[in-house]
Formats: sequence, structure tokens, C-alpha cells
Amino acid sequence: MVNKGIIAYAIIFVVIVVVSWFFLISPSRAHITTTTSIAGVNLSSTTTVIGGISTTTTNVTTTTINYGSCVSKAATVPIFNGNFSYGNYTGWMVNGYGFNDTQYKLHGPLNISLANANALNSSLRPNNATWRGYTGNFIATSYQGGLNLRVGNITSRNFLVTEPYLNFKVISPQSGELYVTILTNGQPYVTTFFNTYSFVDNQTQYPPATTFRNASIPLAGIICQNATIMVEAKVVGSAVNKLQYIAVGDFYMGKTAVATPGIVVNQTIG
Repeated sequence: MVNKGIIAYAIIFVVIVVVSWFFLISPSRAHITTTTSIAGVNLSSTTTVIGGISTTTTNVTTTTINYGSCVSKAATVPIFNGNFSYGNYTGWMVNGYGFNDTQYKLHGPLNISLANANALNSSLRPNNATWRGYTGNFIATSYQGGLNLRVGNITSRNFLVTEPYLNFKVISPQSGELYVTILTNGQPYVTTFFNTYSFVDNQTQYPPATTFRNASIPLAGIICQNATIMVEAKVVGSAVNKLQYIAVGDFYMGKTAVATPGIVVNQTIG
């Protein structure tokens, strides 16, 4: 008589062999798993082949997104009160009198529309020329009329860097005492000096001392960090340097740089 236990073990063995052949050996049914990394995203694909017909299932798993997860989907991101449209320095800290003159009652940004229209007060317009190339009505400037150049700076509130460039408008001669600095944790990350006075516009011949140019500062190295903008003026007015001032505005972050070529004199990063 055949032992029933032996028969049971034999049946189990046969089942295991058949199942193994069906799933692991049979050329008509196979599982192939591949992993591909594209632009920081892992694509894990499982392909099942049954009777010569293949079906592929792809699972997308995000691992590391370039520049971090905070990058904005928008093309541009404004800086709070970056064009000073409030008519004051809301969102900015003012130190000294360089950007907040009291002699001409300019307790805040300069209203260039009023300055351009005010023919009786040409001291608010360098060389009696109108301000040009600006998209708003208010600018932050250390120009206060004539020889009244004073030291001071303005600093923006903290903002999260979500784009690779800071874009804005600027007027500045070449000077080691007029510049724009991006700070992180209170420390300078990038400092940029400009010279828009040397830019020659052969078509319009607008005076360089009152014509804004496009400026850009790279922020890619501090994506997803908090930063501040500081505009510095250290020039004291005299008969020689009465046009040694800086004027800025229209601050926003963007995915592309818009700087007018040739206006950056020096830029220090780190």
C-alpha cells in the first residue's frame, strides 16, 4: 500500500513545478521591470506579456525636482510693493535720508508723473529732462534735486525665491558707492554695480541720467530660500557729482533675464 503522506507530498511538488513554469519559465508570460530617470522624475515601468500581447503600466514617482519644490509655475512673480505703487515704502525698511528726503517733502518714493509734469520745479528732474523707460509712477531714488545727494538705503521685506532671476529697472552711473545687494540670512549673496550712463540710444537720444534700463540679478543659487533686496547709496552731493545717484523700481522675479546688455559693471556672488 502506498503511503498517503508520500502521495500528498508528490501532489504538492507537482503543483509547485507547474506554477513555477507558468509564471517564471513560460515564454508567453513574463514580467519586466525597468526604471528610468528623466528630469529628476523616476519612471518605474512594469511590462506583462500574455500570449504575445504586452501591457505596460508606468508608475511615476517624484524624487528630486530641479531647484526644489517651491519653484513657481508662473512666468513672473512680483515683489511686494516692488513698483512702489502704494506711493510709500510699505514693505520696505528705510535707513538714512538717501531715499527719503525732507527738503522737497518727498517722504517716500518719487512720483515721476508729477515730477515730469511739474515744469516749475525742474530740480526734481535731472538736467530738466523727463524720466523715461519706467512702467509705474513711483521710483526709489537717491536723487533729491540739485546737490542734495544723501546717504541711505532701502531694504525689502523677506520674500521666498521662487524664480531664477530678479528683474527690475535701474538708473545708475558707474560708482562703487551705488549698488543693489541680495541678502540671505542678513548676509550678502550677490552685489551688483551698474552703469546705465554709458548706454547710448542712437534712436531716441534720451538723456542717460533720466532713462531707465532693464536689470537682472541671478537668484538660482538661493532658490527656495528667503531673501531681501537692499539698494544702497553712499554718495554725498557736490557740484561735481550732482548726478551720482541711483534710481530703481518695478522689482519682480522671472524665469528669464531681461537685462539691457552692457549695464553691469561688476557683480560679486557669495
